[in-house]
Amino acid sequence: MWFYALRNQQQGPVNDDVLKTLLKDRTIDGSTLVWKEGMAQWTPLAQTELSKLLPKPTKMPAAAPAMPVTPAFPQQPPATGYQPYNAQLLKPAAIRSKELNYTFNAWWILLVSGVGAILIGILISTLLLLGTTSSSTDFLVGLFSFLGVLALIAATVLQYILIYRYWETIQSIHPRTTPGKAVGYMFIPFFSIYWIWEAFHGLSKDMNTYMNVNNVPGERINEALSLEYCILLWCSIIPYVNFFTSPAAGIIFIILQIKWKNAAARIITQQQ
Repeated sequence: MWFYALRNQQQGPVNDDVLKTLLKDRTIDGSTLVWKEGMAQWTPLAQTELSKLLPKPTKMPAAAPAMPVTPAFPQQPPATGYQPYNAQLLKPAAIRSKELNYTFNAWWILLVSGVGAILIGILISTLLLLGTTSSSTDFLVGLFSFLGVLALIAATVLQYILIYRYWETIQSIHPRTTPGKAVGYMFIPFFSIYWIWEAFHGLSKDMNTYMNVNNVPGERINEALSLEYCILLWCSIIPYVNFFTSPAAGIIFIILQIKWKNAAARIITQQQ
């Protein structure tokens, strides 16, 4: 079994078949540093027995590319557990898993509380219009509405934090975007209409790719579900149509959040 370095982080152990797939997808190349038990130090893949897995060039290159400067990797991977080369760049997997669970649970509680408070406010307001309650209940309507909106704003903030962390778990396979771009580009006017396809549907596809390449056990994400979500978001721009598409999009997004969170938890567990 082999270990390999990607973005200054140790990956593995993986077998020859997985490395062959990574080479084919150009996730790694001949300059990627690899190590296995018995080797004295990390060595470029092209200088090991794995060189037979390198794709055959269609033509002779004009000149051999210069070898990159070898980063200061340890002489061998840790005996047990997943440890990044720079512990400040990546927290231990156990802590990341707890933070993910806490953030998701807080998002879920705030979302349910916000929607519930707004519905109670609407109910009281309806009873007030029907004359079944006194005008003194206006204060309660305003209070529940305010608390509901406040809770939904907090849930939205946590929602973007969760999206950031989902993307953060799969950066070792060179996904289509970084966590910062995935979240930040959604705040750009007009461009965000396109970007939701990359941030949400792309997330489902890239998380599935990561789990397939790294043999992460468990259920894969239904990519058709995230596709439907993006289509419903687009349809929600249309007046009157959005009365039907917006609630459907909200329900699908909750399902996707659960799927993404479970997939991210399994990925983080494998990185321990």
